[in-house]
Amino acid sequence: MVKTNLINFNKTCDIAGYTVLLPSIGVGNVAQLSVDLLISTLQMEKVATVWHSSIVPIIGPKAFQHDTSNITTSCELYVSNAKKIAAFQLRSPLVAATMNEFFNELIDFLKSRKIAKLILLTSSYAYEQHFVGANPFAVIVDDAFRGVETDAIQRMKWNEFQGDIIHGGGYVKQLMSVASRNGIPTLTLFKYVSEGDNSADAVTLLEELNAGFNIIERTGEGKLNIIFPVSWKSLFGNPIPEQLY
Repeated sequence: MVKTNLINFNKTCDIAGYTVLLPSIGVGNVAQLSVDLLISTLQMEKVATVWHSSIVPIIGPKAFQHDTSNITTSCELYVSNAKKIAAFQLRSPLVAATMNEFFNELIDFLKSRKIAKLILLTSSYAYEQHFVGANPFAVIVDDAFRGVETDAIQRMKWNEFQGDIIHGGGYVKQLMSVASRNGIPTLTLFKYVSEGDNSADAVTLLEELNAGFNIIERTGEGKLNIIFPVSWKSLFGNPIPEQLY
């Protein structure tokens, strides 16, 4: 097993030139759910676990039917070599006291691996979008990303977020600042949502991402051929025991 201070690989993995996706803990966990869909649909391989004092440790059963591992941990790295995409899945909140240290180590790792670009996903409170009928998606694009992905940005005509805070979007702007400062082309994509069953929001966020970057193939009807992960069967817990009645 190859080890770093942050990433524990279970196999040799070269992500040079890859697009890396990372979710921020946000309203309704929409970003995490979208990454779940991406991992399941592309049958991405788990290649590493991520450990840091900022990550609240958890353990659970396998999240994806195609995953050969029997357990799931707080933060893991998945790759699709066919698509040249890597995705971190973060399943627990971060400890504020050591969060910046984690961001610096993570970005140092990605920079050393010479990734092509970083895409951050999150969500924001629907009531923060003050224009009825406006596009529910918005982006923040740094200059380096704009230089390498001009076509995608122009094609999607995303609304560019002009505020200082993505309310309900978690740590995404802090992480983007560290990435941009280190020269990694970075884009943040988010959706305004309301809390509840946010599985549909996760699907539309993934669809929007795919429309810009053509990650997932479409069916003959033009729909994304999405595979829902086995873990989604327990999104709202187990059924109510019949014995109660």
